[in-house]
Amino acid sequence: MTKKNVSKPPKLPQIHKDRDYDCVYVKRKKIMLGKSGTPEAEEAYRQIQIKILTDPTFSASKSQQITVDDLCFAYLKHAKEHDPGHYGSIKTAANILIQHYAGQPVDTLDTRHFLFLQDKFVEHGVSPKFNFRSEV
Repeated sequence: MTKKNVSKPPKLPQIHKDRDYDCVYVKRKKIMLGKSGTPEAEEAYRQIQIKILTDPTFSASKSQQITVDDLCFAYLKHAKEHDPGHYGSIKTAANILIQHYAGQPVDTLDTRHFLFLQDKFVEHGVSPKFNFRSEV
């Protein structure tokens, strides 16, 4: 039996709250919809849904996600030009990030990842030890 080549519909963005306003993220850009719970915000969300479903170039795709190594290499390039005095420490920190999270999308990192990285930075002398774990 052969598999049918059925394409999945594009993933629709979830509504997020920004104070009293609704927003969505499309291609890593924040789009404000309007005051939460208003007909205007609901209509703006429906219009974005229609645009995503009818225009495949509008929606975000997995291949466009920024990975940890992409971010590190871009920042290393910036630091080499604009902060040569700290470039060695920045390079060490970037290497630690790449060693543990290469290929992982940046937006998937959360608090537990940063607590782990904090310990690694301290081990390598990149950062002093602070106690951020009191509320975790």
